[in-house]
Amino acid sequence: GSLGELRRRIEHADPEPLAFEEYSHYGMICRYLAGSQRLPFYPLRSYAGSDLPSVSPGIRKVASPYPAADGSTEQIYVVPPVNPDVTIIHAQRADRRGNTQIWGLTGIQAEAVYAAAKAVVVVEELVADEVVRADPNRTLVPAHAVD
Repeated sequence: GSLGELRRRIEHADPEPLAFEEYSHYGMICRYLAGSQRLPFYPLRSYAGSDLPSVSPGIRKVASPYPAADGSTEQIYVVPPVNPDVTIIHAQRADRRGNTQIWGLTGIQAEAVYAAAKAVVVVEELVADEVVRADPNRTLVPAHAVD
C-alpha cells in the first residue's frame, strides 16, 4: 500500500515530525549483520552509482585498509549497525524454552534477534522439546537468544 500514515507524518509532521533514514533492502541486511556481530559498520559495494548516499548521512565512504589489486586505496561504502531495543519475529514453532524453528525463506530473522537487546518470538505452534531435538537443523534461533 501507500503507507499513508508514514507519508502524513513525514510530509506534514502530523501529529509530530517523524525522523527516518533511507537504506536499500540489502543496506538494512548489512546493518543487521553489523548489529548482530557488534561491528561498528558493515562494508558494501552496492551503493556505487546510487543516489542513496546523498540523502542518507548514515551511508559513508571510507578508505579500505587493504590495497586493491593495482595497489591503490579503494573507497568503499559502509553502513552503521542497527541494534533495536526489541525484535519481534514470527516462526513456525518453538519449544517452551524458546528454541525456535523456522523453515522456508528465513530472511535475516536470526540476525535481527542477535542485533536486539531483547527478542520476542511469536509461533504458530508450541511443541515438546523432543520435536525440536528431532529436527535440529530447523532451529534458527536458540533459546538463549529469546526473552
